[in-house]
Amino acid sequence: MSTGLAVEFFPDLVRDMPVAVQPIMTSSLVVGTITALLLNLLFRLGQRVRASLIVEPASPDALTKVAEFFDARGRSWGARRDVIERASFGVSQAIETIHDICGPLAAVRIDARFDEFNLDVTISYQGDLIELPERRPSDKEIIESPSGHNRLAGFMLRRNADRVTVSRNGRESVVHFHFDH
Repeated sequence: MSTGLAVEFFPDLVRDMPVAVQPIMTSSLVVGTITALLLNLLFRLGQRVRASLIVEPASPDALTKVAEFFDARGRSWGARRDVIERASFGVSQAIETIHDICGPLAAVRIDARFDEFNLDVTISYQGDLIELPERRPSDKEIIESPSGHNRLAGFMLRRNADRVTVSRNGRESVVHFHFDH
């Protein structure tokens, strides 16, 4: 507010500025608004928000809960809709794959972290590790190999996010998705 008033109290400052900037700087309302927007952006940079969800992969409403979770969090975080939709789709596909292939022994935990530039989602579960091949299995591999469908599912998960990693943490399997925002 004080920067907007400075325009009113010190009109000589505006006259000394370049001609291209003067129309913007002569209005205290415009200067105050621009200052507020810049400060808001500055103080929000690097701010991370977190949220978690626990789902039973075998539950008929597990995928609905995932979609609702990402939709609600995405809106409250001010995240881009396309990034949230990719994350929701990828996590839903991962939950289905974990349920069908990895045989989770308990509920699956989903942790999401968001800042202005990144959305990171970690899925933790007790069960076999998902295979995420770098290349798509051939049609012949998919049809003839018992693990062909599993490899295709892993390949599709890898393609959905900007980066995907899998790891073991003791008895727990962890899938980490990274989406650029």
